[in-house]
Amino acid sequence: MGWSAGRFEAAGWPWAAQHLDHADTWPAPRAAAFLRSLPPTARIFDWADRLGPDVRAHYWEKAPVFLIQEDADRERAARTLV
Repeated sequence: MGWSAGRFEAAGWPWAAQHLDHADTWPAPRAAAFLRSLPPTARIFDWADRLGPDVRAHYWEKAPVFLIQEDADRERAARTLV
């Protein structure tokens, strides 16, 4: 588990949100890497979309799809990757 994943585990969405609120100023690879360090859920997919096409492309290029737990999130990932 990386540092960001550990912080998320300890502090949850409030911690992640304070960083994601500024992620639009980060380079796309950095923003995508941060998103990939968090649990792959619809909320993260929404952030990838919200942060723009470059972040979205970088996120889905290496998205941790095997960690997706919810069926609806798996379906969304499959639709996105096809």
